[in-house]
Amino acid sequence: MWVIESRVHFDAGFAAHHSLSDEDFVRAHSYFETALELDPTYALGYVGMSNVFGATATHGFYAPSQGFPKARVAALRALELDPGLPEAHQALAGVHYFYDWDWRRAEEEFLAALRLNPSHAETSRLYARLLLVQGREVEGRAQFELAERVDPLGFEGSRVFGLVQSGRYDEVIREYLTSGHGPRSPLIYQLLATALEVRGHYEEAIDATIDALTRCNEFARAETIRTVWNSGGYDKVLEWYLQDLLARRRNCYASPFLFAEIYARLNRPDEMFHWLDVALAERSPRMCELRTNAWFHRFRSLGRFRNIERHVGH
Repeated sequence: MWVIESRVHFDAGFAAHHSLSDEDFVRAHSYFETALELDPTYALGYVGMSNVFGATATHGFYAPSQGFPKARVAALRALELDPGLPEAHQALAGVHYFYDWDWRRAEEEFLAALRLNPSHAETSRLYARLLLVQGREVEGRAQFELAERVDPLGFEGSRVFGLVQSGRYDEVIREYLTSGHGPRSPLIYQLLATALEVRGHYEEAIDATIDALTRCNEFARAETIRTVWNSGGYDKVLEWYLQDLLARRRNCYASPFLFAEIYARLNRPDEMFHWLDVALAERSPRMCELRTNAWFHRFRSLGRFRNIERHVGH
């Protein structure tokens, strides 16, 4: 699995704060490093290292070039030690998907992992994302549902993630209105916020974002967002996200893809395209899901956007 059982998607609304931190990854790295010092033939230890290196880049803590080449080496070492280890095939598939943008090789490795363990929820979840990117919605949503069915607690929200990635925003909102509030994961509320924003229900989107943040114990951030909303509305909140992310970039790495998302949400295409070009040159991992990203739908008919999609492999 990709390091830590936390299912909050790294969205621009969370910017500098997230349910994961770089300290979580440093800690995970040290655990796997210690395990491999004790047993250099421990294949699952190399899988863990691969997942740490890949996830730090996917979650935007480090540049892709700092994480994915090391993730590849570790995954290949795991496969060398144990070619029948499903987690090793999944780790390599993640590199092919998020960094190489090689759909064929990624699918081969995902399928190899699932043949070895059809009930590996993380493989199903990641394979589902690839299927949706390829336009194979029925297959993709089935894999999301399988992941959640196999591990309802660890993968709560996978099915809803698939609905958002498929553009089924009204379905997500309708389901929430039917079932109401409850003790659900932060991811579900964050996905709901996305669906509500896309449909122009801004106050409800703020409420859902605050629900997600409070469930991550980010109380100060939630309170600030509420204050900004009350003082200036949704565009003011998006501008606050932008300033927050700029402050982060002054002190540490921040993915250019996050800037592209915010400018897309602000409907500022010139800045959006600038940051998409930077993200493309950097091979930002989430560029592989440009086609299914809610914030860019309004720009997909533009020639410049389609050209970027072609460079990613669509």
